[in-house]
Amino acid sequence: MTIISVNPATEEVIYKFQEDTEESLEKSLSNAAMAFEDYRAKSFEERATYLLKAAEILTNEKEKFASIITSEMGKTFQSAILEVEKCA
Repeated sequence: MTIISVNPATEEVIYKFQEDTEESLEKSLSNAAMAFEDYRAKSFEERATYLLKAAEILTNEKEKFASIITSEMGKTFQSAILEVEKCA
């Protein structure tokens, strides 16, 4: 089945993609479970490093993420910027 992402403000098709197969989904879930097991074994200091890096990426690329949020959700660009900053 084709899944379509549509800009709610303009009704423009943003992206079309195919639904995952059961095999692909199982592989993704298995990979996520293995990543979680690896992550949970890390110290809080190591985890903090990852989270701080994620916050840095969000801050440095907030306009890019805000643009995506605006096109996919119909939010104003300024609201989307604030959302990205809040996440960071």
